[in-house]
Amino acid sequence: MFWSLPSSKKLNEGFILIELLVVVVLLGALSAVTALSVGGLTERSKAAACKANLATVNFAGQAYVAETGTVAATLDALIAGGYLKSKPANVAYTVNGDTFTALGAAACG
Repeated sequence: MFWSLPSSKKLNEGFILIELLVVVVLLGALSAVTALSVGGLTERSKAAACKANLATVNFAGQAYVAETGTVAATLDALIAGGYLKSKPANVAYTVNGDTFTALGAAACG
């Protein structure tokens, strides 16, 4: 007995053009959705970093007052006292008599 494929039917090998176009369109749509969702990450991360810097300066200022009983005159005094490692970006530190105020820039939202 001989087993063979019917000669009248051809086996299709590969993809037709429409199938390839559908795959390309789907990949394009997925990449567009991904690009749009990642687009706002930069602004949100800048705002989060600014808020973290603001909280750190407030905490360092409160620790300085708790340990010394006086308000640090500048951010440099907090750095010299070991309460901060470096001057944070987007944070303004002002002294009003016996209190201090740490304000975030517009990036903090």
